[in-house]
Formats: sequence, C-alpha cells, structure tokens
Amino acid sequence: MFIIVLNIEKIHIGHDGKGLGSGWFLDYVEIDVPSLGRLYRFACHQWFDSTEGDRKIERELYPSDCIKSKAKIPYQISVHTGDVRHAGTDSNVFAVLYGENGKTEEFKLRNKSDNFERGQVDVFKVECEDVGPLKKLRIGHDSAGIGSAWFLDKVYVRRLPPKGSKREKEEEKESAEASKDADNAEKLDENNYLFVANRWLSKEEGDRQTVIELSPIGVEGALAETTYKIRVITGNKFGCGTNANVFLNMHGEEGDSGERQLKKSETHTDKFERNQEDVFKISCLDLGELKKIKIRHDNSGFRPAWYLDQVIIEVGDSKYQFPCDRWLAKDEDDGQISRELLPLSEEQNRVEALGGSKDLQKKVASTTYNVSVTTGDVKGAGTDANVHLILFGDKDDTGIIHLKNSTTHSNKFERNQVDKFVVEAIDIGELQKIKIGHDNKGGMAGWFLNKVEIDIPSLGRRLQFPCGRWIDKSKDDGALERELYPLAEAEESYKPHIPYEITVYTTDKRGASTGADVYIVIYGEEIQTEQVSLEPDKKRRKQYFKNGAVDKFVLELDDVGEEITKLRIGHDGKGWGAGWHLDKVEICRLLDDGKSSKKFTFACGRWLASDEDDGAIVRELVPSEIVEKSSKNGGQVKTKVTKPTDGLKVKPYTIHVFTGDMDGAGTNANVFLTIFGENGDSGERKLAKSDTHYDKFERNQEDIFHIEAADLGKLFKIKIRHDNSLFNPAWFLNRVEVTDDELEDTAVFPCERWLAKKKDDGKIDRTLFIKGWESDISSIATTRSKASFRSNSVDVSDTLSLSGRRASSRKAPVMASIDEKAVPYNIKVTVGDESSKNFQETLHLELFGQIEDEKSGPIELSPESKNDKTFYPGKITTFYVSAAEVNVIEKIQVSHNSYMPDSGIYLKEIEVDAPTIGNKYTFPCNRWLAKDKDDSKTSRFFTSANAQVTAYTALKPYQFTIHTGDIQNAGTDSKIFVILFGSKGKTPEIPLEKNEDRFERAKVDIIPMELDDVGVIKKIRIGHDGKGSRADWYLEKLSIQRMDTLDMYIFRSNQWFSKKIDDKKIVREIPAETSKEGAVTIKKTNYVLSTHTSDKRGSGTDANVFVIIFGEHGDSGEIALKKSETNWNKFEKGQTDVFLINDRLSLGQLQKLRIWHDNAGFGASWHLASVDIVDENTGVKYTFPCDKWLSKSNGDKLILRELPCAETAGNAASNKAKQGKKSGKTEYEVAFTTGGEKRAGTTQDVAIVLKGKDDKSREFLIENSEDKNYFKKGKTNKFTFTSKPLGDISKVIVSHRESAIGEEPDSKNSSWNLKEVTVVHTESGTTYKFPCNKWLVLDDDDDDSSVILKCKSADVATPAKTKPVELKPVKYEVTVVTGDEKGAGTDANVFIILYGQHGDTGPRPLKKKFVNLFERNQHDKFIIEALDLGKLTKLHIEHDNKGWGASWLLDRVEIRNIDSNDTVVFPCKQWLDKKKGDGQIAKDLLPES
Repeated sequence: MFIIVLNIEKIHIGHDGKGLGSGWFLDYVEIDVPSLGRLYRFACHQWFDSTEGDRKIERELYPSDCIKSKAKIPYQISVHTGDVRHAGTDSNVFAVLYGENGKTEEFKLRNKSDNFERGQVDVFKVECEDVGPLKKLRIGHDSAGIGSAWFLDKVYVRRLPPKGSKREKEEEKESAEASKDADNAEKLDENNYLFVANRWLSKEEGDRQTVIELSPIGVEGALAETTYKIRVITGNKFGCGTNANVFLNMHGEEGDSGERQLKKSETHTDKFERNQEDVFKISCLDLGELKKIKIRHDNSGFRPAWYLDQVIIEVGDSKYQFPCDRWLAKDEDDGQISRELLPLSEEQNRVEALGGSKDLQKKVASTTYNVSVTTGDVKGAGTDANVHLILFGDKDDTGIIHLKNSTTHSNKFERNQVDKFVVEAIDIGELQKIKIGHDNKGGMAGWFLNKVEIDIPSLGRRLQFPCGRWIDKSKDDGALERELYPLAEAEESYKPHIPYEITVYTTDKRGASTGADVYIVIYGEEIQTEQVSLEPDKKRRKQYFKNGAVDKFVLELDDVGEEITKLRIGHDGKGWGAGWHLDKVEICRLLDDGKSSKKFTFACGRWLASDEDDGAIVRELVPSEIVEKSSKNGGQVKTKVTKPTDGLKVKPYTIHVFTGDMDGAGTNANVFLTIFGENGDSGERKLAKSDTHYDKFERNQEDIFHIEAADLGKLFKIKIRHDNSLFNPAWFLNRVEVTDDELEDTAVFPCERWLAKKKDDGKIDRTLFIKGWESDISSIATTRSKASFRSNSVDVSDTLSLSGRRASSRKAPVMASIDEKAVPYNIKVTVGDESSKNFQETLHLELFGQIEDEKSGPIELSPESKNDKTFYPGKITTFYVSAAEVNVIEKIQVSHNSYMPDSGIYLKEIEVDAPTIGNKYTFPCNRWLAKDKDDSKTSRFFTSANAQVTAYTALKPYQFTIHTGDIQNAGTDSKIFVILFGSKGKTPEIPLEKNEDRFERAKVDIIPMELDDVGVIKKIRIGHDGKGSRADWYLEKLSIQRMDTLDMYIFRSNQWFSKKIDDKKIVREIPAETSKEGAVTIKKTNYVLSTHTSDKRGSGTDANVFVIIFGEHGDSGEIALKKSETNWNKFEKGQTDVFLINDRLSLGQLQKLRIWHDNAGFGASWHLASVDIVDENTGVKYTFPCDKWLSKSNGDKLILRELPCAETAGNAASNKAKQGKKSGKTEYEVAFTTGGEKRAGTTQDVAIVLKGKDDKSREFLIENSEDKNYFKKGKTNKFTFTSKPLGDISKVIVSHRESAIGEEPDSKNSSWNLKEVTVVHTESGTTYKFPCNKWLVLDDDDDDSSVILKCKSADVATPAKTKPVELKPVKYEVTVVTGDEKGAGTDANVFIILYGQHGDTGPRPLKKKFVNLFERNQHDKFIIEALDLGKLTKLHIEHDNKGWGASWLLDRVEIRNIDSNDTVVFPCKQWLDKKKGDGQIAKDLLPES
C-alpha cells in the first residue's frame, strides 16, 4: 500500500553501522515525483560514520531544492516482437507519443538486458506529460549492435490511473491479462490503445526504415499514412554541393515527422551537387498543413559546405515551397549548418513587396536564442565529445541541436571556457527547460558543465540554467544528458530588440574592398544601439565587402524608435587591405506588425581609410532618402519617398589640442577623442593627422585636427585617451578646444593633468567638461538602473560631474543615492576564514520590513573586477548602496548564483547600516551558501530576532556643490576636507574624495552626503593637505543644500588654497549666506589673548603652546601661540603674554578654551593661572581660570586642559536662550503621520501654518512628487522649519494642494488620510500633538481640502525646569582592550576622540612612557580630561600605521566617568589594519546597547 505524499517536508535516512567499511559519506538524495512535477534534492555533505564527523549514522534531511515542472502521468507500454526468424534486436529502442495536446519527449524503452527478443512481450512503465487522447506513435531504434534488425508486431499503450484511485483498484484484477486484452479490439478505449506494425525496422529489410509511425486501431479519425515527395534543390554557386549526410524534419498541424535522413535520391546517385534537384520520398502519418521544416547536415565528408536554394514538398494536391537561398556551412554565411524554413506565403510575399528580404521575414517569424555554455573550472572539465542541446517551450521543442560552431573558440568546451552559439527556432513558445548532453565520443569525453545562459533578444529575456555537475559515464551518476531548468532569481529582463536589415554597398573602385572588422551604431531620436560588428567571425568576414558587392545582414538590435536620425559606420583599420570605399548603406525595418516598412538610405561615397581622403576610418551618415511602404487590404503597396531636410546635418569640427609646457610633456602614443553634445556623441576618433606638426603632441605645441560628425548640438564634454604605446607615452595635456566650423563656436575643455601610467593618478584617459558645465542632479538616475555599487567604483561621468560617493560624519563613506526615492545603506559583509578562495560571484541582498510590501528590492553586491579579493576568506568589505526605504528591518535574504564545486561562500556576518534612519543591524550568519557544502542552499534568510540592533541619531541628507575656479592650474590632487559649523554643533572633518576627475579647473562637482544634523549652518572650515603633484587649488564657491528641508547655504571663496600663492593658506573659514533669509554672514573680528603664568617655582615652559577657542559659532581651529606682544621669552614664571589673533570669523559668545603644549624643550612643565580673551568688536572680556599644571611630571600629569569661561559657567542654557531671542529665529520640527487605510497616501503637496500664543507663522509648503515619495500609507514624514518665536502652539492649519510638479491627480490620489500632526519646538523640547483622523480632499474650493487642528492639551509637553548644564572639567578613564589572537597587538601610535551631547574631546594620543602598550589580550588604561561631554554618543579611534607591527585587533574600549562612576562600553572586535578585515585603520564605534 502506498501513501500519496503531496509535499515532502523531510526524510529520515541512515544505516545500521554494521560491516567492516560501514562509514558512508552522503552527498545528496534526489526524489523525483513525476505525478506532481516535482524533483526534490536533499543535500547532506556529511559522514554517516561512528568514527567520523559528528559520529551520527542517522540524519533528518530537509529539501535544499525543489524543481517544479509539468506533472506527468504513467503509461504502460507493451511491445510485441514478432515471431519470425531473427525478429529480435540488440539496438536501443525509443518512442514518442502524439496526442491532441501535443507530444511527449522521446523516451528510451529498456528495463533489462534481453529486451525485444523473438516472440517476446516487453512491458514498460514510463512517466510522460499528459498529451491527451493518442493520435499516433513513433517508434524506432538506432541500428546499434550486431543484430539490429527488428520485426515489430504491435504495441499496446495504456494510460495508467493515479496511485490509490478507484480505477487503479478495478484494473488491478485485469493487470495480469493486459497482454491478452491488447488483442481484443473491444477493450480499446480512451485509456487503451493498440498500434499494429507487423513489419521490419531494418536498414536491410522491407523499406529499410528504422523509424515508423503508427495510428491507433479503432480510433475514429485516425491519421492515415501519407507519402511526401521531397524535392531538394541545391544552389548554383561555386563549391555549393555537399558530401555530408542531410536530415529533414517536417512540422505540420498534426505534429512532426521526426528527423529523417535523406539517403536515396530518386534522381541522382551523387546527391546534393551544384544546381541539382534531388527527389526523395518519406512515408509518415498525415501531418496536416505544413508549417515549417528543419533541414540540417552533420558536417561530415570531404566538402560538407552546402548552399541550399529551396525545398519543395508535394503531398496529394498540395505543394509547399520552402525557400532558403543560404549556406549551411561552418565557414560561410552565419556559420550555421541547420536551418528552419517557412513555406512561401502571402505574408512573405507582402514583406518582400515592402522591401524586406526573406531573411528579414524569417527573423521576424522566428526567435533567436544566443546560447552561452560555460564549462567548469575543475581538473579534466573539458570534453572532446559532440555536444547537443534541446530547447523545450510550452508549445514545442527544437529537437536535437548539435553545437558544432562556437563563435568564441575553435576548440570548444575546454576548462573554464565560455562557448557561444546562435540557435534559431520557430514558435516553440515560452522556454521552460533544456536538455544538454554529448555522445561520449573522443579521447576525453567526460565533461563538467557549469551552466548554460540563453539570451533571447526578441523577448528581452536572459535565462540561466545552472548545472554544476559532470556529464560523464564514469563520474557523478553516469548520465550523458542533463535536464536543466531556469533559475528564477537569475532571470534578467530588458527592452526587447527588433530586427534590422542592413544592406551595405561597396563601390567598384580599385582597392575598394576591405577585410577589416566593420561595425555600426544606429541612432534614434532618444536612444542608440550598441556598437556591433556586421560580421564578427574573422574567417567568414572574407566573403563580404568586396569590390562592387552588395551585402545584406539581419541583426537584432535595440529599438531606437521609428525614426533613425544617423548612422555611424567604421572599421578597426586592421588587416592588409583595410581601406574601404563605401557607396551607401540601407537600413530597413518593419512596422505595424509587418504591415508597413521604412527604409533609410545613408549615402556615403567616400573612403574609410587611413591613407585616403581625410584619413578617417569612421563616418557619420544622415539619411539621404527615406522610403515608406504600407500594405493595403487589397494587397496593394503604397510607397512614399522623402528627402529629409529637417534632420541632422553632417558638420565639420576642428580640434585644437594643446600639450602642456612641462618637462617630458609630449607623447608618442596614439591619441583618441570622443566628443559629446546634446544630440549625442561623435564616437571615438583617432587623432591621426595634425595640420600643424608632423610630430604630434610635443611640449607646448598646438595640434589641429578635423573631423566630421552629425550635428552634436551644444557640446558639454569630451573623453580623451592614449594607448600608452611607443617610447615616451606619458603626456601632459593642457586643454582641448573644439570648434563648430559652421557656427564658429568654440568649446574649451581644460585639463592641466598628466595622462600617464606612472605620473599623477596613473590614468591615461580623462573625461573633460566644458568650462562651467553644471547639470541637474536628477540626471544621475539615468546612468544606472540598479542600486548596487562599491565605494570606489562608481563612474557617473557619462552624465555629469557628479560624486560617486557620499560622506558621513561617522567617517563611513557611503554611496550617492541613485534613485531619489531610495535611501542609503552601508552593507558590511564579513567572510569566514573557511570560505572558498574561488568565490567571485555577485551576492544578492534584499531587505524586508515589518509591513508586507515593505522591501528594498534586489541589491547587488559585486566584486570590482573578476579577479579581485572582495569575498576572499577572512575579508570584510563594505558596500555603499541606495535602495527603497525599509524603516524597521525584519529579515534579510542573501543569495548567489554560483553552482561550481568549491566556489561557495561562508558568510560569517552581515551588517546593514541605515544612516538616515539611525539603525544598524548586525546579523550573525556562520553558514555556507554553496551547492557542495552544508545543506546545499545558495540562498538564506536571516531574521532581526537573532541580530544585534544598534540605534543612533539619524543622519541628515546634504548636497555639496563645489565650483573650482576658471584660472590656470586651478585644479588639485590634494586631499580636500571640510567641517560644518551650525547652531546644533559641528561635523567631524569630512574628506571629499578626489574620485578621479573632481576639483578640476572650471569644474562643478556635486556630492551627496549624510551628515550629523548641525542645525542652521553658520560657517565652514575647508582646506586640503597640501600634498600631491598639484598642491594648489582655487575655490570659487561652495553651496550646501539640506535635502529634506531644502535650506540652501552659499559660501563664497574666490581664493587660492596654496602654500605658495597669495597669503599661502591651505585652510580657510568661510561664513554662510542663506538663500532663504538673505545674506546673513558672521563678521570678522580680532581677538587679544593673554596667558597668565603662575608665580610658582618652575612654572614657566619652553614648550610650544596651542589653543582652540570655542564659541556659539563653532571653534577657531588650532592656533599656535608663537609671538608674544609683551615678552620675547614667552610663558615664564609670573609673566603675562599677550597674543594677537587677527582677522578671524567671530565665534560669538565664547564658551570654553582648549589649551595644551607639545612637551618639547628642556623645561616643558607649565603652571597656568588663567587665560583672558578680549573680542575687540564687542569689547567683551572672557576669563578662563586654570590654576593647574600642564605637565607630564607634576600634578595629574596632563598637558592638555579644557577651561570653561568664568562668565558663562553654569549658565550655558540661559545664554543660548538669550541669543535665540536676540536672533529672532527658532526651529520647529513638524511630523505628519498618514493613516493606514487603503489609498491613504498622496503624491500631492501639503501646506501648514502654525498658530501660537504670541504669533502666527508664515505658510510652509511641502512640495511632493513620486520621486520624493512623502506621505505614504502608514508613514511618518518629518520636516524642519525656521520661524520667528510663536510661543505655545495652539492650532495648526493643514491644507492638501495639487502639486505643480507631481503626477496629475485622479480618483486614486485626490484624497489624503491625515492621522496626526506633531510639532516639536527644538530649542525647548516641548511637543505639541494635533490628532486629526480625517480625509483631506484635493479641492481648493472645498472646505474638506484643509483642516484646523487644535492642540490636545493633555499631550502638551511641559518643559521641565532642568538644572543648567555646567561646563566643568571631568576626568575620563579610558580602558583599551586588545583582542586575544595571534598578532593582535600593535606598535603604532593610537589616538582617540570622545563624542557626547556637549561636544567632543578633540584628538587625544594614548601614550605612556616606558610601557609596552596595546599587546595581545592586554588592558591599557589612560586618563583624559575634558569639559563634561554629557551622555557619550560615539568614539573615534585610529592609529598611524607606524612601527614594525602596526596591525591591531581591537576588542573594545571602555570609558568611565570618574566623577559619576558611569561606564560606557564601545565594542569593536575588528582589525585596524590595511591588509586585514575591511582594510581600515580608523573606526567609529557606537556605545553598546
């Protein structure tokens, strides 16, 4: 008795452990359930052995994979061999069943060694797809073996009932009589069929056929056997006959004939010769109306190449003509030796009447499959056997396709090789699976197949069929054929391609022909095709582009639209006779489902030759004539011919190349240029012949060149490169000027950089923008469709001069948002030490939220290049990506598509950081993603329940726009940094990465960043390190926009940052101008600083003293107290030294002072009494008492002090409030919560007015759009507004407005469900809540479009009477714990910065004399003093990478406030090492939650 299991959830497997060699290593178990269409694989990869591994001999296994296909039903096939002499056969017998719903796959009949003997009945049970009521049976054998001849009497086919069904029980009693029932016609019905043969299947007997087709006996309307007359006409070309074996398969309404060899011609003994007609007859069951034929040869014999003119098939009164007129040859035409042909029809005649060829018609009717076969990278993976392929669609299959002609390699299917093949098929439907195998012939037949990829251009689909197994009789399961299914996760979709017929006319001039590689690019009004070769195969290329030739090509390319605006055609200039004289090119495409056509003629009549005409080997052509043809219902064709007058014109451009005036500036390399304009690009052109100099590109030289191109419109950038060839390739390019000769308009592209492998940044190509070029940030979204990037591999220069990188105030560089709807994520992947070194695939990551539809979409984490070590064992790599916002991450999915053995990845940990949300998730993984490890899964889910979640203050989005000046040598290679100072504090020092072409002369660079919220920006400090080959920089201005509030700040410089020019400063402070409120700047002032040294013995110092002054507008930066106005010998006992600090931006009311010395000199100890600072603009004097030693040997042995201002100590909060009243501005944070009802969100605008006790605000309008994505269902959106103080907020007025920039309102987005409004006064912290729970209709004339909400009094947060913050010095004990691993310690110098609510400590070195610090498993303690930081929020730690053993494994840092005894732990558990982990020697650590 069988139990039907509909879904297998697990299996239990084991052994009894008995016997001498009972140990067993189980790789996997496969269970096929044909009746359900499911194939389960249970991966194991473990020992069943009491002495190995975990010593288990029993296990429970869970499905690692389940492949679903069409369900199959059981058939019982009883084969009766005749009772005549020698009736039995040793050949391999196969069969195919045809029914009303299609046909089965071919299946072999064998269940024992002595099947098909004389007078024997052999019964087989096979599982096949249900083809419905049977119409015919095809059965045959392969003629193998000594006694291959076979006399077949009859075949009985029974459709068996499903297991456990009622019919099964009824038929159990009759099963023993099955063979007798087969002889009784009365027993035949819709489940029982009899096929009578009573004939030989033999090459020597009867009709000498080894395959026959049979109709079922007693079935009404059974197909009759029909004889088809086949007339094969060979073409009339030189060498067009063939000695190969030719095969034919006819397809009709009633199925196909099966492949039949055309053996015996009735007309000629020597078949298939030039201009010859050979006649054959094939008998098979009636196929109905013929739809197509497939004809091929096996490429055997002395001269296998064959030019087939046509095939004519006659049956009864019907005649079908199948035109071919093409080669079936590996070295001719497209290299195919198999063709599918369509019968000549009215449709084809119509296409020809419209100007399209037979090949174009066939390309439209058929589907092209570009097949890439990847052989594995394991020892002995390649094969010499003959490989075949079958594609299965939901309508039909292709039959066996012999993969003979690889377009990529002459020696096919070698180890780690990709072989590409082109397969054409007609109407097989949607591709569902493939079968691939080989014939086991050749010296090395065994083959390890990695995968098969199939690209279908006409459908815009790219499918991957993973294998990762041997196809070898002596390995794996011994199978010589694999059935493969597409991997859904790896499927790619793109815009479907369309066929173009391209006709190329070569003139008959002497030497006009070419053997070079000719390529084209077709341009439409919006898009263009890729550059493609007309004939990529070098051997077959020889037959094209000859004198006076007309060559036709049909290519599937991107659909550029109905209008073709220009054509670029050129060649690679290679070969002995590369020069080519082109007459014209015609491009024809079909429109309106083949009912009309458009043919564009591109006249040329010029040389494409380096030694003829102007030396150009590429031409841009515009249409000279357009012929439109359309077919009417009556069959008439209407023709319209136009001569374009308003399209693009070919124009001359003059190129001026200026080489710099530097030693060794010239180059002997070949230089190439591409020009970009608003109408497209010129394509890459070689700058070959200079008008001005024979020896081009020499020092301080101007070289002039001329090119022709279709009108490019307004020019905005160029790409220029050289090939690094010849003796002195290094080149210093000053600039390039491009002149439109017709308009006499010149575009200047400054460079002022080296193009050299060993100079500057090592680049030999540059992208240069026109002076002052600036573009909209939104255009970046067009450059990439997927949010998957590495931090240092983004190239957006094709669009504009944009940043490829975000900066973070936590010093975690993160990628720019490509999609404005997206948010940034920092993804850190930690690979385990046990992982494979061979893994070089892309990891696919997806984030899932708590809400059902909330997910990020696929994120690709890709290695930079094929051979880099991104996922090397033990490596930590951070990817900076943008994806859809997931507010709270519930789980993540990680996967890859590698199926090779020993090429999986062992994931140790994945960290997902969402900086603008303020959550960091650390997911412990510790699992394999590998087909040959663990449970064989290459995709896993990890939940946040097992993750460590760290919350921190979310960062805010900013956008920097940096204008480098248009002055000679204005660009720089130095490392630029910036610090923002605002009303809420300052950012750390933010590096602005060079990213190849940033900060160049006349360049505008746009850099998105996520930074700490500093409130209203008051000033910036910007500078560079003064290093690099170009250490000078001229900054014109910098603008910063906060992207969530759209507040804009302008910082004007117009100064050099240089150690040599002007005032020789490389760091400057620039005050802000705000575009909203007008120019509000911080004025400059002078400070007089006086230090009072105590009158104690030894209180003076010879050390160098430094200060940083802190005020409400930020800090002064480090100031060295060098020249005392009162004393030549500074800082002596009882002495007052006065220092002038002139021309500084005002710091406002001073708050604290940081003062220290460098402990240099003989008497470094210093006892400081106090410091006075006078602001000369206000006349206010600030006193900072100290009365402490700054000494390594006295007092508490600290040489740095933070001193509070005596005037403001204990009153910081009140002073801030006073200043706020003085400025007359305050901030409000307004949060809108959208309801959770269906269609609650809106894409339209929202406006709000706040009403307070003292005043009313202006209206704040929030412009919404699909890109900004505000006010989504169930979401809360926060906005910050600046207003005059309003007092306690009592009411808000909220309005729903039609957007001026968003989508048009309709019934779906005309209403908005507002749940609640919350207003926070950021200065006092008071929160006001305004419940709503109403729909706001989008109608300006309706009261329902706005609502007045009253504050719910119970929800008003009353400001607590908090004690003012006292800026008093606090000592912090810093405990640094080094990890417990080999080599964990470091000899480098370590520095630390503590961050808290009230500021930071600045960099502090962690040093001790005569102590070996930071050794393995060591706890090192230090004391630092700072004014009270409040709650600690972050810790920055780094080392200088100096010393013999600089590598350092930091476990954690513990900070104890000695006054309060509170301890905060900052876990790390990472290497600070340039060669280990993530390669970073600086870390930002967050407190342990």
